Amino acid sequence: MTYFCSPYCGILYRFAFMLTVLASVAAVSAPDSFASPMQISPAGKRVSAELFPGYGKWRRAVGQSGQPSSDRELLCKRFESRICDIRFGTATNTSMEIGLRVVNQIINQQRYVEDFKNWGIRDYWSRPNEFLAKGGDCEDFALAKYVLLRQAGMPVEHMRVLVLHDTARNVAHAVLLVATADQTLVLDNLNDHPVTLSEVPHYRPIYSLNGSAVWLHLSPREVPQLTTLLNSGS
Repeated sequence: MTYFCSPYCGILYRFAFMLTVLASVAAVSAPDSFASPMQISPAGKRVSAELFPGYGKWRRAVGQSGQPSSDRELLCKRFESRICDIRFGTATNTSMEIGLRVVNQIINQQRYVEDFKNWGIRDYWSRPNEFLAKGGDCEDFALAKYVLLRQAGMPVEHMRVLVLHDTARNVAHAVLLVATADQTLVLDNLNDHPVTLSEVPHYRPIYSLNGSAVWLHLSPREVPQLTTLLNSGS
């Protein structure tokens, strides 16, 4: 069964506030000199992760890249060696894409459950152990893939959780982006096979983030228009 975030899913809670803060910070930020491997258009304005209103939830959900984590052990126990054997540090581009497809397919086996049903609140970013126990919504799928790939040796600068506007359904949605040697792939709970952003032209980037920064892909004048449109559910 195919699932997607509803107009009232967690990533829309306090959505206008988060985007307004990001737009305000981005407007006064210095030009981005960071060479990102991501192929995403528009490239977006980069701001420090600490200035993102949801950064505390992000830190709790994914931890820090240098910290030991039991998340991989939990995932290995659940899915056996199909995940445990994957390593990205020395992977060729072909083996990397195979590994990404396996990770995407396996995590997509989890149950889709909206935050309010799971936690009694509209916005909750689950740790992988919570996601494995109770399922989650679209950003929880993306966060679990991020943590698993990081533990398997994927550099964090090659990954971002992307919050987007699915213009085909007029809903907010979240996916994981992974940059390979020659393209950026979308790991999506709606599709077991990674695709490029050009293959999902109805996905309009809103903001993306990893452990180091947040990128706002809208201009400040687009923020109120989009939040009104999404919250209307029309």
